[in-house]
Amino acid sequence: MSSGLSNRQQLFCDVYLDNGCKNASEAYRAAYGNDKSEANINTMASRLLRTVKIREHIIKVQTKNLEKTERKQDISRDFLIGQYLDLVRLGKENKQISAARQALDSLAHVTGLWLDRKSIEVSGTVDHSLTAYDSHALMEALQQAKRDTKAIEGNFREISAGDQPTA
Repeated sequence: MSSGLSNRQQLFCDVYLDNGCKNASEAYRAAYGNDKSEANINTMASRLLRTVKIREHIIKVQTKNLEKTERKQDISRDFLIGQYLDLVRLGKENKQISAARQALDSLAHVTGLWLDRKSIEVSGTVDHSLTAYDSHALMEALQQAKRDTKAIEGNFREISAGDQPTA
């Protein structure tokens, strides 16, 4: 038992809190069964919600969940930037250069100044006939491609953070 609730009362509370729309009748069915009339289920579910122990437990859980949500919302981009700047300062003060560098790297990621994304764009057709070659023939084809500069062509360009490709 949790919070002085019976197992069925605890199950009722858990289902009630988890079912999104806070449907007490659905929670009652899950905890006590579906062998009564709909009107009786609705009445019993309503009575359970008015029970002091159950109401206090539900309020306690909802309050705890709200506190968790508020803490998550407090972690913003500005908060993270401030924390990373503190880590860089501490790393420098304590002559821990690698820790300061790691904090700077992470700060660059958070601010969007440093992107790890790499992409390769390919246009044209691909010849899948290489699967038909045995190892010796494939090696010969690769050697020929190495000698023939027109066998493989491509245009390459570096994309900086400001040159984001559009979808």
